Amino acid sequence: MSDPGSPQTQNGSVDRELQANITNLVSALGGPDLTLPTKAYVLGHDALMCLRDLKIWLRVVDEKRRLLDVARAISETSLVTQDLLEILSQWDQAEEEKEINGVQDEPGSAAAAASAKAFRIALGCLELLVPLTWPIKLDSESTDSQFYHAPALNQVYLRYKDAVLSHYSNRIFRAVIRLCLPALQSEPGKRSSRDEGILKLAVYFIRNILCINLKDARTIVAEDISRSFEISVLAKQSVLDFIVMIASGGGDLFVNQNAAIMECVYYLLYGLKIHQVLDVTADFKVSASVKAHQDLKDLLVSEKAIKRSVQRKMPSRHNRFGTMLSVSTADNDRLTVSGQPALLDSEATLGNLDSVKKWKKCQRVDVTNTQQWDIDIMLSEESRQSLKQFVNDFLESAYNPLFISIRKVLEREMGEYSKTLLQEHEVQFLYLAAWFLRAERARNVVLNDKHSQDRTPDMDFSMVAGTLNQNMFIIIMHAMRTSFENKEWHIVYAAMLCFKEVIYTVNDMEAKGVEEMREMAENIKSRLFYEEYSLDLLSKIPKTAHARDISYLNLAVELTHIVLKTLERYSTDKNAIYIGAKRRRQRQKKKRQNQSEEDGVIPDDGVQESDSEVEREKAAKKVVERKFNFQVFESKFLSEETLNSYIKYLGNYKELNKTQLMYAIKFFHRIFARRKLHYFFYRLDLMKLFSEIVGTGSSSSSQLLLSIDRETRTEITNFVRYYVHKLIPALEKTPSLFVEILFQKSQSDFFYFEHGFDKPAPEPRTAKAKPGLVFADDAFAAELENKFAIVVAALIDDEKGDLVEWVIDALNQVYQRRASWIQLSAATPEAGDSPLPPDERKFFLTRSSLLLDRDTN
Repeated sequence: MSDPGSPQTQNGSVDRELQANITNLVSALGGPDLTLPTKAYVLGHDALMCLRDLKIWLRVVDEKRRLLDVARAISETSLVTQDLLEILSQWDQAEEEKEINGVQDEPGSAAAAASAKAFRIALGCLELLVPLTWPIKLDSESTDSQFYHAPALNQVYLRYKDAVLSHYSNRIFRAVIRLCLPALQSEPGKRSSRDEGILKLAVYFIRNILCINLKDARTIVAEDISRSFEISVLAKQSVLDFIVMIASGGGDLFVNQNAAIMECVYYLLYGLKIHQVLDVTADFKVSASVKAHQDLKDLLVSEKAIKRSVQRKMPSRHNRFGTMLSVSTADNDRLTVSGQPALLDSEATLGNLDSVKKWKKCQRVDVTNTQQWDIDIMLSEESRQSLKQFVNDFLESAYNPLFISIRKVLEREMGEYSKTLLQEHEVQFLYLAAWFLRAERARNVVLNDKHSQDRTPDMDFSMVAGTLNQNMFIIIMHAMRTSFENKEWHIVYAAMLCFKEVIYTVNDMEAKGVEEMREMAENIKSRLFYEEYSLDLLSKIPKTAHARDISYLNLAVELTHIVLKTLERYSTDKNAIYIGAKRRRQRQKKKRQNQSEEDGVIPDDGVQESDSEVEREKAAKKVVERKFNFQVFESKFLSEETLNSYIKYLGNYKELNKTQLMYAIKFFHRIFARRKLHYFFYRLDLMKLFSEIVGTGSSSSSQLLLSIDRETRTEITNFVRYYVHKLIPALEKTPSLFVEILFQKSQSDFFYFEHGFDKPAPEPRTAKAKPGLVFADDAFAAELENKFAIVVAALIDDEKGDLVEWVIDALNQVYQRRASWIQLSAATPEAGDSPLPPDERKFFLTRSSLLLDRDTN
């Protein structure tokens, strides 16, 4: 074989000698016997050695040298699509016939040896299938060979998946699961490393087949490997039950397969909506036959509105003759518009000219984030029923064990480079946690509708209790904060999605749960919104959402709506809410600098502290509790960036449903009507958007208002009317606003428009003098002796009798000094000229200042 580092290999082509060796091994493995009527597959004489040689080739060349030459050479053969699959299916069929006939091989017999050899051959096939279907991920450290072969192998993977799912025997996954039976029959603590390896191979093979991307299909018919077909095959071959079984033993019976099983569940449910799986609608109402007619009715109403808007511009039989209007501009350019309506309305003519103009802003493509969240996947009724049973079984037996075990791993490896979980596993964990929290809420709706017709029974959320604790909240906020700082937006999206579903679940627990769940919900709310940095992060998310894609923007707006609504209700129900905030570091830093100066050490900001000092500083940090003010928190959303996000969000009004429309209208009402920040919304782009949504006059009403329900239409129309009602007087009062609506405005501009003058500069803070003592009864306190009596009594009542005793001792010392000075002055007449003893004034002032300091403390 040629050296893989040769020039020929570097150019991307596979070495001919390598290709010949791989082809010879595949040919020696076996093939169909054309002399038999069934053309059954017959193994070669050294089939087991051929499988081992192929595995060695993959390990030595592709794995150790970071190449894909062997995988590319194998893709040119029929090893995966025919040989390996035939061997597995025939072995599984033979083992099944033995079970049906009750045949048991005696230990030490030739049949037992043949059976053991067949098992090793089938296991060798699985050992080859796993690396040959392993996902290819390219990064900065990938070699030229990997970059060259990856596109072709991704196409080959589609053929592999189609061959596995469409195999005529329908036994490929059953054979893989049968290979795991000896390992499953042994006790968890007594499993050998070989048994653990077989289980991991089986789970990884299922993961590899599920994660092959169908969007890359070019030559294969999409229906052949659609999600519905895939789920149907997995259900018929008991793969879904196998996944539930492995996941239910997560952390106890199965430890090394947790991450791979989570990947299987993720690729199985990715992109699916809850109402596609369970018997509910998108807004969690139990679906029924009446609902189908209601959906048809809504579609007919929407179609009627579209036809009405189109017919308004359609030509009649009297104006079918061609008409063309040409307009000459000042720079001798000529603009042409066709159609007779251009002759009747000049505004329509200009609008027609503007409609044909196309200008697209250059957008930066994020090549590191290829995740697509909002995708449409169609499911057949058979696959939907299979997936519904899988989701119910997973929630009842596997959700808590699997997610608790993975959560513990994330806790141990938080903030560090993980050896067991990758960054993509964190995204999958958050996404699946949100998906199943939403599914549990939908299941409760279905169960309550079936078991209760007259009343709404209490809901139970114990099936998802593993992700409703403080440790889970720490993981969510840590992922959201670190990914937001690092601009890893796909992780931010998953964390926002999980946090939103947690809030929805807690609200349902508080409103519809049992008494124990209600108490738990109140405790969860106090923990969710306790950290101040979490609240600050939630207010920063909508500021950057306008620069992201539409899926991220929709989720950010919905999260902002539910957070503001929940916090407002929670702060209203409670008399006082306290949040934890870090103590200001300025005083601590100044204190450390003063201490270092006293010790004679000059601090060096460029030198980092040692690990022990960092740990000591972290341990010394204290959290102070501050009273939560919802108005202050709400003010953090008052920024031009946040408003830009909402304007972009509402600009997609044709694709938004009535609930999503109300998210934007309620936010506008919160700021514009309730907070009275009118000038904040006086922007030309927002005015234009309202004009497009509402329309001008009943004859040209907007298509949106005709396609939504009356309540939502009334809310939107009323807000726009209120907006215009406030805008007209503002324009009359401040004519300069006609120019200001074209530009962004700062906080000082808002104050000027509201009051007519600039905001005064804040006065410098001065130390306030402490008020003196005030006696309630001036008549009684007229004498000095009574004042002393009142002060002494007050100190004793405040349990400060030690101060009184200290004053008495100090006065006795002063008295003794004065008496000794009098005696001394009588004995020495020269000292009589001094009115006070030499050190008495200094002593008295010093001790009195100490007395005042102790009293104030």
